[in-house]
Amino acid sequence: MKTRYLLILEIVFIVIYGYSISDDENDEVMRAIMSLEDSINWSYAHYRSIILDSIFSLRVVQGEVEYILDEAIGLSQSVRLRLMLLLERVEKLIGMSLESLKSSDDGYYEKLKYLIDKKYKIRSVYPARRELFPGGRKKGVIRQERAGKPLFNETESDNCMKEILGDDNTKPCSITEACYNIMTDLKGRNYQLTHQMIFFILAEVKHCGHSIEEIRKRKQHDLQKFQDGSLVRIYHALPALLDDKRYDLFSEMVMVGQILNYKEFNQKWFRELFYLWQDSSGCYMLENHLPESIHIHTKVFGRRLLAEEIIDQDCSAHFTAVVMICVTYVLSDLLLPSSYIHLPNSPYSSFVIITSILLLFLLLYTKVIRRSRLLGRIVRRII
Repeated sequence: MKTRYLLILEIVFIVIYGYSISDDENDEVMRAIMSLEDSINWSYAHYRSIILDSIFSLRVVQGEVEYILDEAIGLSQSVRLRLMLLLERVEKLIGMSLESLKSSDDGYYEKLKYLIDKKYKIRSVYPARRELFPGGRKKGVIRQERAGKPLFNETESDNCMKEILGDDNTKPCSITEACYNIMTDLKGRNYQLTHQMIFFILAEVKHCGHSIEEIRKRKQHDLQKFQDGSLVRIYHALPALLDDKRYDLFSEMVMVGQILNYKEFNQKWFRELFYLWQDSSGCYMLENHLPESIHIHTKVFGRRLLAEEIIDQDCSAHFTAVVMICVTYVLSDLLLPSSYIHLPNSPYSSFVIITSILLLFLLLYTKVIRRSRLLGRIVRRII
């Protein structure tokens, strides 16, 4: 009996969901799926040149698409089928890319192989929608940037990520105070700033919160204030990055906010930029043939992999990898429950919703009445 009522409740939610996404939003879902498909197809054609960043992004796409298929209510058959086919292709591409990366002789795979050995369902860690500026109020930058050279470069950042992941000789979550200091350095900016945020996201996903908390308490450090301030800095940096045509860094900063599920980083005009920047081949290029006002920067500032990531006619493996993650979270934003519970505009849809809720209420009420009558008969017999 309990199962029957749970089934009725699920059907009601499916009915609500089926009428709660507008035609525009359905178009947006398909547009995001097609963008991902194009990027996957490009990556397929160049899997021998894919870098570790690309495989990490594929692991995120793999995990988050699985999570959407598991958690989204009332997916249409066409969307579900497209996502299942996309997932199958991603899984095959990961296998091919891993074999290619293992055969390289630069040792980079061995150093960070535990970063890409499993899929990432990060939305399950940050399921609730959050607001950076509650009520639309733009609070000031609470993280004070300090002048001077930051404490770390990408190599040191990789070493700190490795402390979270572990390796063949070190267990995971072996986080040192030195890395905690690096990842909370107020002099971090640009890619260093995003790497600081990714470090703590990865620590949370890999269940290293206890190690972080031990150091935080010992240092009496306000980590939440640091992270909030970093996100505010990231958000306020976005317009200038567009003006300077630093689209790779812009996308990585948006990605961080999307992962943490802040609504300010899921704005529709961000999505439009991702679609606009995508080349017809499916990749994202360092220089492309878009109008003069939309040129992509010609340097990936601060990236060690600059020489390795330029693939086939100026396509950027890193830029493509980052935007693939961004577009995946566009899908999460459109399809998962934290986003879609809202009333539709159609009067007919409202009628269906109200009727469904009343029907559920009537069924539950009838069950209570029956129980009450049964209880009354039992009492009368006892008396």
